Amino acid sequence: MAWRWARNLGSVWGDSPVRSALPHIRLVKRMQRAIIAAGEFDALGAWQTQDETANEELIKKNLRPGSLVKTEQALTELLFPGDLRIGIEIVQAQQTAIWTLLLNINLPPSDRNSYMTATETSVRQADFFQQVGQPAKRLKFELLQPMVEQIYRRLSQRGELPEYSREIPPALQAEGFPEVETQEDIFALDVSAAIEQAVKQSQGKQDLQSVTLLTQAVGPEEVQALVDLERFGRILLQNLNISPEAIRSPEDMQAQRDAAIRKTTELRKVVYERMSQSHHQYAKFSDRLRELLDKLDGAQMSWADKLKMAEELAKDLDAEAKAHEGSGLSEGAYGILQVLHTFNAGDGADGLAMKIEALYRDEMTAPPRWHEKEGLRRSLRQKVRVYAHTFGLGNLKELSEQVEEFALKHFARG
Repeated sequence: MAWRWARNLGSVWGDSPVRSALPHIRLVKRMQRAIIAAGEFDALGAWQTQDETANEELIKKNLRPGSLVKTEQALTELLFPGDLRIGIEIVQAQQTAIWTLLLNINLPPSDRNSYMTATETSVRQADFFQQVGQPAKRLKFELLQPMVEQIYRRLSQRGELPEYSREIPPALQAEGFPEVETQEDIFALDVSAAIEQAVKQSQGKQDLQSVTLLTQAVGPEEVQALVDLERFGRILLQNLNISPEAIRSPEDMQAQRDAAIRKTTELRKVVYERMSQSHHQYAKFSDRLRELLDKLDGAQMSWADKLKMAEELAKDLDAEAKAHEGSGLSEGAYGILQVLHTFNAGDGADGLAMKIEALYRDEMTAPPRWHEKEGLRRSLRQKVRVYAHTFGLGNLKELSEQVEEFALKHFARG
């Protein structure tokens, strides 16, 4: 087995990035030797002198480490005629060419201390996979699959593999694999499936990175308009080899979607009805309903989470409707208390709420059909202002009007 990075037409030899980069590698080695020699010259230096007595034989005899040689003239230093920086620049240029040919240019430089951003990493990985796409396919068919098949044949010859069931080939043929007849065919099919699954997992990760980059570039709303996120997520999970049993079926997804929409529609009706009866008590639920409606049209949350959010809102609405039971107040007095709280009524406001409720429930002060008599309504508002002033509240006119608005909905009688 010989896996070839690239094939040459009319030749049994394959090509590889190293062979393409070999001339640059040789030049770098040659220049490194020259740089070492230049560095040695620069570190130790070279010296010369003019002396008739210093002949070659005498120098060879006396020039030893630690020896002393006397000369008539002083030593002068030889200047280095070259420029070491030019050699270093040549080596760096050749190294860049080698990195490019070996597909190593996608990695950060070795002298870089900071980490790459997630976007930069994704772009470099995508570029790398585009360059090695065809060689990766040859890796499967020319190396991995033949190697595993040879291992299988040798293990079969040694009797270390169990016998397969005779029912497997007909079952596989019925599923669309007519070439499966022997145990070796079954094993080859398993090997091919495993390799293809690994490729799918890599492709799934690359697709996820691509969608992430797209989201960062144009925003989630544009991605939702361009991409079927539900279908994309299903394909992505399948490519990542997630068990089908863990993936919700389209029917389940549609059921959750319908349940979330139905629940939200019911909540909208309930919130509006209760706000019309007691705005101060249920105004906070209006904001939560608006938030739920906004998320209902978005893709940031799953339909299961949206349904859960709607159910929590419905649960809190029911709890608010029964909140007066634990306060010791009637439902009417509790509603008046919520009105008083908007005017910064603090401790002791419970008694004031009960007093105002008694004012509107007492037939002496609020006889039947009181709500149809403007003079009687004016008198009741005046008494409410007196109660509120005695309690220490301000903005009495507006307070009495809002209390009257609540009383018209809850205490009016014929």
